[in-house]
Amino acid sequence: MSGDDLEAVGYALSVIRNYCERIAIHMHRFGGREEFLRDWAYQDSCIMVLGQIGEETKKILDWLQSNSGYNWKDVARFRDFIYHCYSRTNYDLVWKIIEDDVPDLIDEVDRLLKSIGRPS
Repeated sequence: MSGDDLEAVGYALSVIRNYCERIAIHMHRFGGREEFLRDWAYQDSCIMVLGQIGEETKKILDWLQSNSGYNWKDVARFRDFIYHCYSRTNYDLVWKIIEDDVPDLIDEVDRLLKSIGRPS
């Protein structure tokens, strides 16, 4: 892989990491699951961020699938679902993703950043 390609990968991973941090900030600002399920602004902000994570994932999906055991294809697919089928969003599932999957995603992104010599 060329230096330019790795630079693009590093940039996309850094953006994904930043979006994961935004979700943590939203959680701190707005509260837990009950608040999430009641507050459409909280829901919309987290869903938009999850969509952006999926968008960045799609840009480097081939590289991610070659260099990680994480299920990046589902991250990209979730982006497609929430952008194209937003009215059918299951907010309990979104909360589960935020609470359970985003921390694992942060760990994987940090590992990948380290593997290409970039800080997390």
